[in-house]
Amino acid sequence: MIKRGGENVSCIEIENIIASHPKIQDVAVIGVPDDIRDEAIKAFVVLVDGETLSEEAFFAFCEQNMAKFKVPSAVEFKQGLPRNCSGKVIKKHLQ
Repeated sequence: MIKRGGENVSCIEIENIIASHPKIQDVAVIGVPDDIRDEAIKAFVVLVDGETLSEEAFFAFCEQNMAKFKVPSAVEFKQGLPRNCSGKVIKKHLQ
């Protein structure tokens, strides 16, 4: 859970919405410190091989598919996400 402006926001809910984008292969969402809203939402996105997606298109997709307070404040495109031996994303390795 991410606490954002007094609202509890589910990481899994946001990840599922973002993962529904056809150009996105994998995603992880974390809360990062924010002086104004407790935590800001940051998304780490892995694109499908050969696909491109601009930050603007990413945020437009999020704004169309989720409530405004759930839209990530930042996105970082990565080649892969750190995982443990059981395949779960190691979110503490993401910043």
